[in-house]
Amino acid sequence: MESCQLDLGEPASGSLERRLDALRSGAEEPALAALYFQFGRYLIVSGSRQGSSPLNLQGIWNAEFMPMWDSKYTININLQMNYWLACAGNLTELHEPVMDLLETMHEPGKKTASVMYGMRGMVCHHNTDYYGDCAPQDVYMASTPWVTGGAWMGMHVWEHYLYTGDKSVLERMYPILKDMALFYEDFLLEIDGKLLTCPSVSPENRYFLPDGSDTPLCVSPAMDNQILREFFGVCIEIQKILGIDLEYGEVLKNMTDKLPQDQIGSMGQLMEWNQDFPEQNPGMGHVSHLYAVYPGCSINWRDAPELMDAAKISLERRRAHGAGNGGWPLAWQICLDARFRDGVSSDKNIYKMLTCSASRSLLNARSVFQIDGNLGAAAGIAECLLQSHLGLHFLPALPVSWKKGSCKGLLARGGHEVDLYWENGRLSCALVRPRFSGQIAIIGKELSVFCQGKAVKTDRTQTGFTFEASAQEEYELKP
Repeated sequence: MESCQLDLGEPASGSLERRLDALRSGAEEPALAALYFQFGRYLIVSGSRQGSSPLNLQGIWNAEFMPMWDSKYTININLQMNYWLACAGNLTELHEPVMDLLETMHEPGKKTASVMYGMRGMVCHHNTDYYGDCAPQDVYMASTPWVTGGAWMGMHVWEHYLYTGDKSVLERMYPILKDMALFYEDFLLEIDGKLLTCPSVSPENRYFLPDGSDTPLCVSPAMDNQILREFFGVCIEIQKILGIDLEYGEVLKNMTDKLPQDQIGSMGQLMEWNQDFPEQNPGMGHVSHLYAVYPGCSINWRDAPELMDAAKISLERRRAHGAGNGGWPLAWQICLDARFRDGVSSDKNIYKMLTCSASRSLLNARSVFQIDGNLGAAAGIAECLLQSHLGLHFLPALPVSWKKGSCKGLLARGGHEVDLYWENGRLSCALVRPRFSGQIAIIGKELSVFCQGKAVKTDRTQTGFTFEASAQEEYELKP
């Protein structure tokens, strides 16, 4: 727990319940957000250990003989959200149960691909369990037939490597990722030069057809294309790193080039389906088509600014129709606020999570307890303070009410441990401790860099600057 600490000032006096009541009455206490962040890390420590099963929807706090959703692993958002905090919050070893579950799913997934589809490789639908069941679950057509959840889980293998530099996890997991890719190679339909998922859904949304009827079933929703584009790209990178299976990388590249691109709709929004259909539920909590903004990163402010603007319009439209009043939908929105670099909205929605969705114990307090609301919001707090998908970006979406504070021990991709200090809402100092030697890219205005009291040479880039760093040293960055 001590590996990462967030300080947002002195906590108010009184019990937690009184402090939350005061917050709901208009008081300001950023320290409650710091407590919520640390509580999220505590929940991972308490409920996910090396050698244990992963955190499910209720964590380990389930007293029901027949719990909601059987307390299994829903992989169209919930399991993944449970682990967004693990790496950024400097608890990478507690991320390993996700890899273990993927291994458990491997053989059942191959059987499902063979028996149900007559295809190679492995597949999992929107839900799995302790035993790795990969067959379709439930009878809810807005989620049951979805086949892209396994690839989303596979992205966690790559994230684990990015944060730890551990090649052994790539060696261990690549055969599973390869089998996933083989399934999609067989499953995707080529029509007019495009590779399409069909049948599919955009979890768990529905749209209106021209005759006024509604359906969830569709062809190649945005989320499928976004996940597969990033997943195939990750497989290619792993092949290069390990020096294996390079010829199959060419197959994956050709498949990637044929996936449909993201589109902007008539209202300026990022389109969720392959046509600009009207949504049946415009206030839907799932923002599946924003996957590429977060937790993915292929839609970002540097490489795809027009799509980033369209994604923000999509989120604003969801909110205008009532989405995200608590729980995991609000948690996902906080993470998106961070990627949109919006400190005003992140501040508002972290406050909303504390006042509308947190119980007296700080556990997510919607009608049914789901631990992902806690863990996803804590991940969003980390993302507001430090981002690393394009380089190290300090305080990209600092909530505007957090005028002064510090965070020690955040972990960035590349294996860099980072401490941040700020005054009057502006960075005053950052400390970077690289685990590996090499070039470090920083996003934003140029800072002075020092190591052991000596100035370090920096080189400007279009989005910031770089400097060469050595492992196990500490670098001080100041305005």
